[in-house]
Amino acid sequence: MKKKSMTEKPLLFFIGGTGETAPLCSSLAEHGYRLLVSTATDEPLSLPDIPDITRRTGRLDLASMTDLIRQSRSSAVICAAHPYASRVRETAIAAGSALGLPCLIYDRPGTDVANLRRMQKQEADSNKLTGIMWVESHEQAAAFIGRARGAVLITTGANNLDVYACEARRTGVRIAVRILPRAESITKARKAGIADENIISQKGPFTEKETLEHIRRFNADLLITKESGTAGGFTEKIHAARRAGIPVVVIRRPRDSFPQNVRITQFFDEVIEWITRTLAVK
Repeated sequence: MKKKSMTEKPLLFFIGGTGETAPLCSSLAEHGYRLLVSTATDEPLSLPDIPDITRRTGRLDLASMTDLIRQSRSSAVICAAHPYASRVRETAIAAGSALGLPCLIYDRPGTDVANLRRMQKQEADSNKLTGIMWVESHEQAAAFIGRARGAVLITTGANNLDVYACEARRTGVRIAVRILPRAESITKARKAGIADENIISQKGPFTEKETLEHIRRFNADLLITKESGTAGGFTEKIHAARRAGIPVVVIRRPRDSFPQNVRITQFFDEVIEWITRTLAVK
């Protein structure tokens, strides 16, 4: 294997797939870095078509990710996977650490929970109050399905749909799901026993108006979602439910714990500062 030349731009192994991938990669490239962008699917990302950014697709386990990072001669690992993709984050850190490389987790900014609580307090006397119930898992969220009188709109993605479908069958409640327009996602929904007429196959993030239309289409009186942050359209979902006068069950983000040597940030500029400082030291 040939050695890096003294003038070669550092290569960063970047794990992406969310809406932040393209702008963050573009910024890193503008600051003089090459990137190997790895995503689990071939979902369009609007990455700039420049020589310094290469993309590969397909899921990686620890062994294959470690081999790929080693063979690419990457200088650092940056993981900007979805905040609920705990296993991907763990794999990225383990692979980078095994090779002695610096690792950073870009953690999509969350929701202003305090502001949501103020909103609820201000509407305490309203018949349109949107209750927000926070839970820790899909199983806990599914337990609320039986409380619905009409239908339940589920916007947690295509994974774990079996949990909701099972509870829906047990309670006799209709569920509708909103998932990505990918064959893999639609197949998962169908395998869970969800009929096509109850599947919304569209790519978000969605506006408040769009989510309200989906709620009304199925006459849903309960919304189940994740705390996906501003980039994931979380606030729009809450406001749509508020306008519809229905409660929301929210699955909290995983409480991931990372080694002390792993940098975690929610800001693009801190990613740039960290990689510049870290590689300058090396």
